[in-house]
Amino acid sequence: MRKTKQFYLLGKALLSLCVIALIGTACTSAGVAVAPPPVTTLTPSSTSGEKFSEGPSPTPFLYPPPSPTFTPAPTPSPALPPLCPGAPEQGNWKCQENRLDHTRTCLLDSLSESQWACYEDLIYRFAMEYPPDWNASVTIDTRARSDVLIARRHSFWGPHGALDVDIWHPTDPDLSRWLVRHRELTGPDIVLTTEPNAKVGGYPAVAFVDNPETISPMFSVFLSNGVYTYRLWFTLYTDPEEIPIIRQVLDTFRFSAHSTPAEIPEEVWKDIQRAIGRNGDS
Repeated sequence: MRKTKQFYLLGKALLSLCVIALIGTACTSAGVAVAPPPVTTLTPSSTSGEKFSEGPSPTPFLYPPPSPTFTPAPTPSPALPPLCPGAPEQGNWKCQENRLDHTRTCLLDSLSESQWACYEDLIYRFAMEYPPDWNASVTIDTRARSDVLIARRHSFWGPHGALDVDIWHPTDPDLSRWLVRHRELTGPDIVLTTEPNAKVGGYPAVAFVDNPETISPMFSVFLSNGVYTYRLWFTLYTDPEEIPIIRQVLDTFRFSAHSTPAEIPEEVWKDIQRAIGRNGDS
């Protein structure tokens, strides 16, 4: 009886093995992948070479793995052409980039008083020329998008004059509408008029002298290139040499390598002459 029971159990076990083998064969022939049981591997610990941690090994592919998705690298945008030196300029120019201020200054090898330096803002993309014996520096750099706060100021100063180039990142790129808004926020003394009466850098501009009879009159030129608003703000001393400097700065202020002569009303030039001659000089 005991032997009969043993034969019965042995036969049952063999039958189970046959069933498992038949199922595995059927699955394989039908194309169904049967994953093997997980395997425990010993992996070196990240903190010690002597300790090991247990972790499941990755399940192997029974069929070739799918190809990884290919994502092409973005095409870099072409570098913007430099604004300095100007397109018609001839000679050997040496250019130096200030990576801290994101500006670029170009000078001729054989520098003379008649050949000015070319100055370029690499962020707000304008260029202008100034006397070679002047200094130039970024004195405000907030990068603010505001109708009041100046985003950036470049200051230039030297013999016979000084000026600031102020830049705003306005909420409205239209010059007249922005000047109305700016005047409301800062007061009428800063913006005397809001209608364009001049042209600088090829764009409509608003030019005026705040008050030729004051102790320290200022000559302001506002313009917009459709993205940023700019102000060229000249301090008017009592030096007649200022006028040719102002003229050349305005004629060389630009947004490309090509300069466009500025157009300033004659009455504004008369106000500048009155301001410079306020102490009896002409």
